[in-house]
Amino acid sequence: MVDQSVNAGVRAQQGFSLQRNMALFIILDNYDSKFDGTKYFLSLEHLEDILFCYLDDHGKAVKVETYQSKKKSSGSWKIGVDLAEIIVKILK
Repeated sequence: MVDQSVNAGVRAQQGFSLQRNMALFIILDNYDSKFDGTKYFLSLEHLEDILFCYLDDHGKAVKVETYQSKKKSSGSWKIGVDLAEIIVKILK
């Protein structure tokens, strides 16, 4: 029996493509306000899907922004009561 919870094989390629495309979208969507003239590097990895690390003039990290990119195999994403409660608390 194959453990379907493990992110590997052909299905993993969809997730990797999503990470890459989301990172590109973030850069293009925020280029003028965040990235133009800024030193940074981008990391795509498994736990925190996308990491942007901003560097000072000496190459030292000064800020890291992380993003999660998620795919859903079927249906559509919905905000349930539990998630809505968490979001409200965060926004307060």
